[in-house]
Amino acid sequence: MSETDPMPRVGMKPFSGIKILDLTHALAGPFATQLLADLGADVVKLENPNHQDFSRSIPPFAGDHSHYFLAINHGKRSIAADLRTENGRRLAFELAAKADVLIENFRPGAVDRMGLGHEAVSAVNPALIHCSISGFGQEGDGSKRPAYDIVIQAMSGFMSVTGEHDGAPLRSGVSIGDMVAGLYAVQAISAALYEREKTGQGAALDVSMFDALASMLSYYVTLAQVSGRSPQPNGSRHATIVPLGSYRASDGFIVVAATTDAFWRNLTKAIDREDLLSDRRFVDLASRQEHREELAKILEETFLQRSVADWTESLDKHDVPNGPVLDILSLIDNPVAVERQLFRPVETTVGDVMVTRYPVIDRSIGLPEERRDTAPALGENRADVIRDWLGREPAVEEGTT
Repeated sequence: MSETDPMPRVGMKPFSGIKILDLTHALAGPFATQLLADLGADVVKLENPNHQDFSRSIPPFAGDHSHYFLAINHGKRSIAADLRTENGRRLAFELAAKADVLIENFRPGAVDRMGLGHEAVSAVNPALIHCSISGFGQEGDGSKRPAYDIVIQAMSGFMSVTGEHDGAPLRSGVSIGDMVAGLYAVQAISAALYEREKTGQGAALDVSMFDALASMLSYYVTLAQVSGRSPQPNGSRHATIVPLGSYRASDGFIVVAATTDAFWRNLTKAIDREDLLSDRRFVDLASRQEHREELAKILEETFLQRSVADWTESLDKHDVPNGPVLDILSLIDNPVAVERQLFRPVETTVGDVMVTRYPVIDRSIGLPEERRDTAPALGENRADVIRDWLGREPAVEEGTT
C-alpha cells in the first residue's frame, strides 16, 4: 500500500482505538457506551464489586446473563474496583488518566467525591472528554432531585402528549427519557472528539435527561405557542396531520399516514371511498383537522371490514404509507429486519440471544461483520485491561479492597 492509498475499511468502526472508561449503570449511560462499543471503541465498564450495576440482577435470565444487562453491555470489557477504597480510587484514576472518554451517570457531585471529577482528572489528562449524564443537570437546584425515566417523561411534558384522547397521561413503553439522553451523550462525545482533533483539548459534557427529552418535543413547543393551547394526547393520531394513526382491522392493527393531499387521494382509492374527495369536510388538511373525529369514525368502520394483509396489499398498490403493528417477536423475524440484519446473535450459556446492532449502515462498506461478543462477567477482563491500558501487570489486591 502506498502512502497515498486510503486505509482499508472493515465495518463501520470510526472509534477504533478510542478508550472509554465506563462508570455508568442502569440504562442511560450503558446505552450510550453500548453505541460507542458498536462504533469500535474499547469500552471498559468499571463496577464496584459490592454494588454492581443493578441491571445484572433483573430477570429473566439467559443462563448467567440478565436479558436487560445483555442488551446494553455486550461487547464491553469489565473491571471491578471499590471506589470507596484507596486502592480502588487509585486504579480508577490511573485508567481515567489513559482514557479518551470518561462517562458516568451518578448523582451530581458523586464523581468529584471519588476524586474522578473533570478538574481532577483533566489536570493529568487535559485531552479527556468527561461526560456526565444526570436527571436535571450538574448544577442548580434541579440537580439535587433524584430522577428516573418516568419522572423525566412526566416533567419534560412528554407524558402530557402521550396516551388516548381524554385519557390519563401515559409513560412511553420504552424508557425513552433514558435512551434519548444516551443518544445525545454519544452525539456530544462524537462532536467533542472531532473538536479535540483540532484543539487537543478535552471537554466537560453535561447531559441532562430533562433537557434531552424536552428537546424532542420540537414542533409541539411551537404548536402550543402559536395555538395558545398545550397539545393533548391523541393516542396514535398526529397532533396536526389528518389522517394519521392506527386502525383496527378484522385480525389486528394497521397504521396509515396520509400526510399529503396526494396520499389522501390515494387512500380514498385504496379503501374504495373516492366519494370522500368531494366531501367538503375533508377537502384539505385544514378541513380534515376540523372534522378529524368524523373522519376517524369513517375510517375505523372501513378498516374493520378486512384483514391487515388485505389492507396492506391495497394500500401498497395505491402508494399509501402504511404498516402492520408488529409485536417484538414478529419484528425479529420480519423480512425487512432480516434483510437488513437489524439483529445479531450474542452467545450465552443457553444459546444465542438476538440483540440490536448499531442502526446506521455505511453503504460504501456494507453491513458490518456479525459480532458475537457477549456481555462480560463482573471483573473478568481485569488483568487484560490493566495490561492494555496501563502497560503493567496487575497487583493481586489492586482495586478489590
